[in-house]
Amino acid sequence: MGTTEDTISVKTLSPAEQYCPNGYIEGPDFTCFYLALASEAANWQEARRSCERTPMGDLAVVETQAELSFIQSQPGLNDLAVEGDFQWSDCQDILAWQRLNFAPGEPDDTDESQNCVAINANGRFIDTQCSGVWQYVCKVVEKDYLFEDQFPTSFRVEAVSALALRATWVASEYNCDLLGYKVRYNDGIGGSGEVVVDDRIAAPC
Repeated sequence: MGTTEDTISVKTLSPAEQYCPNGYIEGPDFTCFYLALASEAANWQEARRSCERTPMGDLAVVETQAELSFIQSQPGLNDLAVEGDFQWSDCQDILAWQRLNFAPGEPDDTDESQNCVAINANGRFIDTQCSGVWQYVCKVVEKDYLFEDQFPTSFRVEAVSALALRATWVASEYNCDLLGYKVRYNDGIGGSGEVVVDDRIAAPC
């Protein structure tokens, strides 16, 4: 009489499969990165929104020289809040060794319109307009706050004339770029619309 043998397959998971989100790859020191394809190139705000669709995802915050050598795309470095005051997407200030990675003559923002950072072919930082389209890199960045904590609070509107309103709010300490807010309004007499905040606003962080 014949016998039946059961076969058991054992697969050893790679480090990335164990702790990185789907589509992310393992980076230096147990980090997780998503390297966007050329077909996914986007401007700074679009790239950040794409990264944030992954839990704890954000435009890459480069914390070590090994990570800097690993990525060759648009990171989360910017001076959107205050001209010349570069910060990462998690609100950390740029460190001295990171600042040394700017290419010679950079940052060279002469008209205060180049408020985002990209990486050139030599692996060095350059400042560029945030509307520019680049390949980008996402990173899982552990944060001690929720995504919703980045939203503004204490929103209020007051009439300053018969034809104008002034809107004010308290910016979140966890949002350092403060661009891209959409303010929707309804005047109560049939008028409504949407205003996009796309100008520089000083941040509290």
